[in-house]
This record gives sequence, structure tokens and C-alpha cells, in this order.
Amino acid sequence: MQQCIYHFKFLQAIPVEGGATYKEIAAKVGLSEPQVKAIVRQSATNRVLREDGPEHVVHTASSALLLSNKAMMDWYGHCVEEMFPAGAKLAEALKKYQGSHAPEDSAFGLAFNTRDPIYKYLEQHPAQQARFFGAMEGVGKDYGHSLEHVVRGYPWAEVGNATLVDVSWRTQAYLKI
Repeated sequence: MQQCIYHFKFLQAIPVEGGATYKEIAAKVGLSEPQVKAIVRQSATNRVLREDGPEHVVHTASSALLLSNKAMMDWYGHCVEEMFPAGAKLAEALKKYQGSHAPEDSAFGLAFNTRDPIYKYLEQHPAQQARFFGAMEGVGKDYGHSLEHVVRGYPWAEVGNATLVDVSWRTQAYLKI
């Protein structure tokens, strides 16, 4: 359902102040009222949108945040448009590519019918690449993904004399343990 919310631009069809009726949303997103009701009601179980009365939908704090923060909207979009379809192919990929470490042998490749690794695929699809970059910015702003959890949550003293290199886009940190 979240993919439908993103793909059909449900959030943009509902004013942050005041909300909208199912009829108004359906007209803006191009789906029937029964389809819109089913999608909104299922999405509400994830606290994205909610009904505040008969036939009327309003934003939740989560959906309002997505509308007001492009990086978070990109993160949401990347999850529902790229990662969820890839996740649905994970079992198939594990079976098909048993033991392979090749980047092209992936659930993402099966989901998008490509032999290109995800980053090469994104290079060839600028809109998806831009959304991915925005998603990474959104992840960087999320406390749940803070590197603090890695630093405090792993028994680094047990590693001994080692070098840890973080090559992520966020920190480009070099930490000698």
C-alpha cells in the first residue's frame, strides 16, 4: 500500500491543513473511490494518513513530515519503489544465485530485470539516482541510523589492534582502533 501512496502521489493530493474527502483524493490521483479507501485505510495501519470522520482523510505527523522534507520523501520513495520490490525477490535470488558474491547476482537485479549492480543501474536512471541521493541524506538525518549506535553498540575493544575504515558518504571517517 505504501508504494501506491507514493506512486499515485496521495500525500500531495491531501492538503496539510484540513484534509480531503475520498472523492477529492480519487479525482486527484486518478483512482476510484473504493480503491482510494482501501489504500488509505491500509496505509493508516502504518500511521501514514488517517480518517478523521466519515469519508474524510487527514495527514498524520508522519505523512506531513514526508511532505515537508524532501530528503525524507526521497527515502520513503526509494524504499517503496526500489527496496520493497527487491526485498520481494530475495528468496528467489538466494535460491538462484546460491553462494554467489557477484554484485550482479542480486534480488535487485531480479526485481528490475537487470544484470547491473544497483549503483550502475542508478547511474543509468537519473531520476531514481537523484531519489537515492536524497534518500541517503534522509537516512543521515535519522537518529535511528546514527553512527553513534555503531560506535556505542559494538565491543570495539575486543577487536584488538585493527584499522576500521568507513567509506560511507556520511562520514568518510578513518578510525584507528
